[in-house]
This record gives sequence, C-alpha cells and structure tokens, in this order.
Amino acid sequence: MTQERRTFGSVRTLPSGRFQARYRDRSGRMHSAPHTFRTEAQANRYLASMQTDLDRGTWLDPQKAKTLFEDLALAWSDSRPNLRPTTAATYGSYLSRYILPYFTGTQADQITSETIRAWHGWVSALPRYPKKEGTPEAAAESKPKQPISRNTVAKAYRILRSIMEVAVDDEIIARNPCRLHGVASERSPEQRVATAEEVIQISEAMPERYRAMVLVAAYGGLRLGELCALRRHRIDFNKATIRVVEQVTQPDSKTLVCGPPKTEAGVRTVTMPPEVMAALKDHMKKFAEPGKNGLVFTAPQGGYIRRSNFYRRAWLPAVEKANLTGLRFHDLRHTHATLAVAIGVDIRTLMKRMGHASPRAALIYQHAQSDEIVATGFSKVIAEAKLAAAKTAAKEARANLRAV
Repeated sequence: MTQERRTFGSVRTLPSGRFQARYRDRSGRMHSAPHTFRTEAQANRYLASMQTDLDRGTWLDPQKAKTLFEDLALAWSDSRPNLRPTTAATYGSYLSRYILPYFTGTQADQITSETIRAWHGWVSALPRYPKKEGTPEAAAESKPKQPISRNTVAKAYRILRSIMEVAVDDEIIARNPCRLHGVASERSPEQRVATAEEVIQISEAMPERYRAMVLVAAYGGLRLGELCALRRHRIDFNKATIRVVEQVTQPDSKTLVCGPPKTEAGVRTVTMPPEVMAALKDHMKKFAEPGKNGLVFTAPQGGYIRRSNFYRRAWLPAVEKANLTGLRFHDLRHTHATLAVAIGVDIRTLMKRMGHASPRAALIYQHAQSDEIVATGFSKVIAEAKLAAAKTAAKEARANLRAV
C-alpha cells in the first residue's frame, strides 16, 4: 500500500487498487473524499477542487451534508422562537402533512432540484380531505378525490424553501434546490363587499347577541378576533371610540389564545358612528359580561366566541336567511374599507382605522373605488348626453311642427 504526499492533502493506494484522497480543512480536521477513485489523477483533481473551495471560502463540510431533513426542519423551527401561536400551529400542520412524510430520512445533499420537482408533483396530488381507515369515507374509494388547493401547495413550498435556505445559511448545502418558478404565489379569492343595505340585512338576520358585532365590523373595520377580545373598558361612549389592543386567535380546534394584534399598527383607536354606538350600548346592557374588564361579545354560555361555532350556528344561517350566501364575516372588513373610500376617507386615515402597517393593502380599496368612480362618471356623461339628445330632438320636432 503506497502513499503519495502532496502540498495539499494526500492520496494513497488501497489494497483494492483504487485511490483514496484525504485533506484537512482550515481548522485542521481531517476529511476523506466521499468515494474512492479509479485513477490517481482523479484523486488529485478532487483535492485540487477542495483546495480551491477552501481558498474561495465556498467549501462545505461533507459531514454536514449528511444532515437529515428532519434535523434541518428542527433547526428552521428553532430559528423562529417568537411565532404567534396560530402561525406556529399552521407551520406544524403543513410540516407534518405535506413535507415531512416525503423527506424524512433524506440527507441534505440528496435533496436536489429534481427532488423538489418530484415532491411538488406528489404534494399537488394529495387529497384535500384525507380518508381515515375504518370510516365510511375510506370505504367509498369509487368517489373521486379532490386534490389540495394551489394555495395550500404554495404555502407548503414556501415553508420547504425557507427550511432549505437555513441549510444554505448554516453551510450544509451550497445552494437552495427550491428553484421552481411560479409555484410560491397564491391566488387570492376576489373580495366580496356588502352594500350598506346588505349590512343591515345580515345584522337583522343574526341572533340578537351578535347584531351589534356586525355593525362594529362593518363600520369600524375590526377583525373577528379583535371583536372577540373586546372588553368593556376599551369602549369610550363619550368620545364614541373603541380601543383595539388585543385579539383572540385559535391555533387549533381546542385552544383559544388572547394576545396583541399581529403588528404594532393593529393597536389603534377607532371612532364609531353614533348609530353604531347606540346599538353597542343596548347590546352591552343585555349580553356583555359584567365589570369593566368583562367581554363585550361572548358565546351564549359565556367566555370567548369560538370561530367555528360562530360560523356554523350564527353566521352561515344568517347569510342564507338574508340571501347573501358566500359572504364571509371578514368581508365586512372589506366593506368598511370600501365604504370609507367612497365617502372620501384618505389613505392615511384608512390605514389607521384598519390597522394596516403599510399603505399597500389600503391602496387596494382606493384602486377599486377609483375604477367605480370612473364608471360612475361615464354613466353621468351618458345620461347627460341622452338628455341633451332628447332636448335637441324635441326642439327639432317643434320646429317641424311650426314649418307645417
């Protein structure tokens, strides 16, 4: 068994006749090539490439490259210690259902762009509602399975891409293999906007304990979670204002968490119309919890409102009764913004009322309303043209009669 010394690393001949290349990194740690070579020249070229990578600062520890994907996911999760409970629960759900089943046991250096494309095809074909063994649904295999939505796939892809980016930052892999084009973007559903008349209809169709809540959402722009967390001492009837400081989130089907809004801009004071404050005062006499810290809007049995129960027992029956099927409670927030722009509210004021951290979201309503204003303007032009044409025709008719 012979061994040749080089300026960088060493090559030795194994009993099999193949060649092994070894070298030390900048810290002095010894590394062996991941495989042996058929010729000594091949081994020397490998060492030359390792030396170049070390000189350029692009060298990666081959042992790190063997890191399992589940360890990458754990490192990614640990790098986000301050996630909101709902966000953490969402990430955990996506990881356990859409990512870990495919990649668990896979080494980082085995995840290539081709691997990512194969995963994307696999996840895109997953059923939207997985069937559990032993259930009637599992027996009905003849029914076609509806795949998960494009938006769900996009969210899963963004999480996977973020995990692999951590692997790049930790110098486990050289570059992120998530290089698919156009799969990370979501298609947002068209926003539904209710008219002022429809707000009244849906409010009257709701159970009495939730009618004022509809009005506060439509004319104050509060989110459902903010309404569920609202307490008596946050309302100032003298100034006709509501102070938004907290919101209730539901990270899973059982847990309710009360905490601050998502952004600092979410903490705000909203001035309400007198009509809404009157409805709110009447509501508090009948349904709010006692004490200055009592909840303003509660479940029928008391305590925080659960989103799923609220939708199933109150909201959905009400929208059906009002012939507004498809309207979501969150659409009342869109309604608030659109109505505000229609009466001339500027973008800065709208941002403050809505709790937007940037003007981007507020400008969406500005653009939508501007287009409506253009259409209304054209309609006015058409109406004036028709009126002028009618006057001209009448004038000509009178002139013809005189000529006869």
